[in-house]
Parts: sequence; structure tokens; C-alpha cells
Amino acid sequence: MTRFPTYAELRSCAKAFRERSATNRFIIVCALVFAAQALGLFFAEAFALNPFWVRSGCLLNFLSYGFLHGGFWHLALNMLALYFAGNAVERYDSGGNATAVFLGGIAVGGLAWLGVVEAVAAAPAPGAMSPHTLVGASAGVAALFSYFSVAHRDSELRAMLFFVLPVRMPAWALFAAIAGISLLGLVFSEIPSLSGGASGGSGPHVVAHSAHLGGALFGAGYALAAERLRKRFGNVCCFRR
Repeated sequence: MTRFPTYAELRSCAKAFRERSATNRFIIVCALVFAAQALGLFFAEAFALNPFWVRSGCLLNFLSYGFLHGGFWHLALNMLALYFAGNAVERYDSGGNATAVFLGGIAVGGLAWLGVVEAVAAAPAPGAMSPHTLVGASAGVAALFSYFSVAHRDSELRAMLFFVLPVRMPAWALFAAIAGISLLGLVFSEIPSLSGGASGGSGPHVVAHSAHLGGALFGAGYALAAERLRKRFGNVCCFRR
């Protein structure tokens, strides 16, 4: 016989959720949303970023698309990257910074992607749904990595390349790599694919490099702005360290 959880059990779950780091909460939400997608519990297309929804006034889609994913590996790779990037920001800065950078990166990445699609892709028939749709948290992840690398640009990063080769590099080089790869992908892959009529902005055939670049630039800009505001006003608001 099915038993519904009691009020006390629900409160206990809510308390445990609140006590987790902001990054881990985002990971849990993305996983739950993906499970709901897989079970067909809601019309996921309505929450993806598509020029049609933006023209219809659905501005919430600039955030909601970041919690949707196109498949298990899309989710798994994004959540693995989010775990490392977000928890690094929270460890050295704050959960407020991680939240602001992640959500801001998703929004700005969505704007950048939409601008590229509107400028390059063929316009659909009036009133028709655009074939180009964006989903995924990667713009927010790019923002977190870029924020961390610029905020701690004088530090040295140590990582295992492909989980095998130990690599040391200055922190700022991580932002340069993300921005450079995204720019090259935008110019030589995404724009030619969109102008040639390939389907999907971040679908199975076209990676949304424009969204990654927008998120990365937002993260770097946020780090520089926060640094200036801290020098002028001290540790205030979400710029606290």
C-alpha cells in the first residue's frame, strides 16, 4: 500500500535540502527535472529556449532552459563540471556568488545564443516554431569556471588532463582556454551550421558555442566587477568573500 510522506518527513527533507551547498542544490534540481523529462511529466519544450517562446513573452525561459538536458550524458557531463566549478567558487568565495554567477551565466549565455540564431539562421514562417532550441546548464558552468579563473588569476591550478596527465597552469589560462575554444567553435562550427540550415541550437548536431562564450564573458566580467566593488565598499551583498 502506498504511503504518502508525513508533514514532519517533508519538513526534514526540506531542511536537508536547504543545508546543502548552492551547487549541490542546483545539481539535485537538474537531476529531478531530467527525471521528470524522462517520465514525460511535463512539456519540456515549453521551458527550453526558443525564439518562438521569447517572441511570445516567455522570458522565464532564459533561466529555465538551463535546467533541461538533451540526454543522460549531456546531464552527467554538465553536472560533473558544475560540481567542481561551483564548489570551488563556494569554497573560496560564497554560495551567493556561485548562485549569481551560475544563473547570470545561463541568462547571458541564452541571450548570446539567441542573438546568433536571430542574426544567422533562416527565419521560420510567421507564427511557426523555430527549429533551433537551446537546453543545458553549460553556459552557467562556463561562467563559474571563468569567474573562478579571473577572480583567482594569480593562483596556480593543478589538474589531471583526461584524468591521466598532471597539468599545472595559471588560473587565468582556464578562462582564456574556455573563451578561445568557444570563439573558435562559434566561428567555424556553430555559425556555418546555423546558416546552412542545420537543426538545433544546442541539439544533437550543433554545440551552442555562443552560449558558452556568453556565459564565460559574464563570469569574467562578474569577477572583475566584484573585485572593484569589494575594494570600494568592502564585502557587501553577494560580492562577499
